[in-house]
Amino acid sequence: MVVNRPKRIMIVGNNAITCTARAELFNEAGYTVTVANTATEAFCQLESEHTIDIALIETGFEGKPEEIDGIDLARVLQEEHAVAVVLVSTSVSLDLLPRLSLVDSYGIIDQHASELSFLASIEIAFKRRKAERRAREECLRKLLAAIPDIISINNPESIYAL
Repeated sequence: MVVNRPKRIMIVGNNAITCTARAELFNEAGYTVTVANTATEAFCQLESEHTIDIALIETGFEGKPEEIDGIDLARVLQEEHAVAVVLVSTSVSLDLLPRLSLVDSYGIIDQHASELSFLASIEIAFKRRKAERRAREECLRKLLAAIPDIISINNPESIYAL
């Protein structure tokens, strides 16, 4: 039985007004949204929500000295918590490009883009996430289906019941 739950987005950025406006936009579109203004808040949100599908993180988000910045936060959420990431470009420079390559983001959008562009970027990210999940499941199905063949090749005299 498949249970449909609302798609969950976490917005992370320094500007509380901008983050709140984006949260309202996504809430109106039917998403469940949480907002964090620091890396610590982002991790707390992740712990309390237990499931965040996509994090929308400002590239120029600067953590406090003891915290990580937006790109490092995106990398940690992606690698350690399997959260898909869409980056929001506050200012992209040639110096920033090598750091952006550390994150396998689902996209990058300019912070001054239209509301429609933000909605489209998030919807595309959800479609990519769904396609990746289907591809992983199909790969696993094929692997499981091949197990009897692998076993019989390794020991053709044996009888196995799966």
